[in-house]
Amino acid sequence: LIVSDLDGTMVGNDEYTRSFREFWESSAKPPGSKLVYSTGRSLESFTKLIETKSQVMVEPDGLICAVGTKVFQPSGDVSRPWVEDAEWTAAL
Repeated sequence: LIVSDLDGTMVGNDEYTRSFREFWESSAKPPGSKLVYSTGRSLESFTKLIETKSQVMVEPDGLICAVGTKVFQPSGDVSRPWVEDAEWTAAL
């Protein structure tokens, strides 16, 4: 499991972001690995970012937003790509 910040870490230099994507999507990634972004951004802000940077960013397996107060998982539904983790929200 790799959890990474976005701004200034995964986003900020498209060349480096693309290099990470190439690594992550290559056979160098350990089997079963997961990538989660942790950010202060809202889900809406992240969604706009991933849309504009889709050519260079890795689509994550999970998302922690609003400085840890919201956790999302991919839904598998194109019309609503992220679903909030209700157990995490209830625990807060």
